[in-house]
Amino acid sequence: MKPLFLISLCAVFAFMSVPLSHSGGLKEETSPDKIGPVVGSSRVIEVDEFMTNVNRYQGPVRIRGVVSAVSLNRQMIGLIDKKEFDSCKIVTCAQLTLPVFWTGRMPQVKNTVLVEGEVKEKERRLIFVARTLKKVGSLQEGSR
Repeated sequence: MKPLFLISLCAVFAFMSVPLSHSGGLKEETSPDKIGPVVGSSRVIEVDEFMTNVNRYQGPVRIRGVVSAVSLNRQMIGLIDKKEFDSCKIVTCAQLTLPVFWTGRMPQVKNTVLVEGEVKEKERRLIFVARTLKKVGSLQEGSR
């Protein structure tokens, strides 16, 4: 459990060093390279639960989180735990950030999203690769 967690944290730090940007609205989208439906548990996992118990979730999983950062050039988003965001209302208060590789249209910072995918090796690092991403809410939902 510890090596994967440490590698995930290294990926977060590497991700956070790239330029961040905000993107337009988002409904629901599937990555163009989707290889099939997500199998396994239909239970939704929160970001902190996944990050602290990553070895328990081998294969495809569904994770809910709040978008804390978007990198268009790296096709990456950062997700933080929704409960943590709800308590502080800012995206910089989270202790853990899950780096997510996503090739579809990017969500906005503060959007609550549901991602389906799994941990894979990318560029010699372990990272969560999303197959689908669906907006499920945001702090300012309904406004532009």
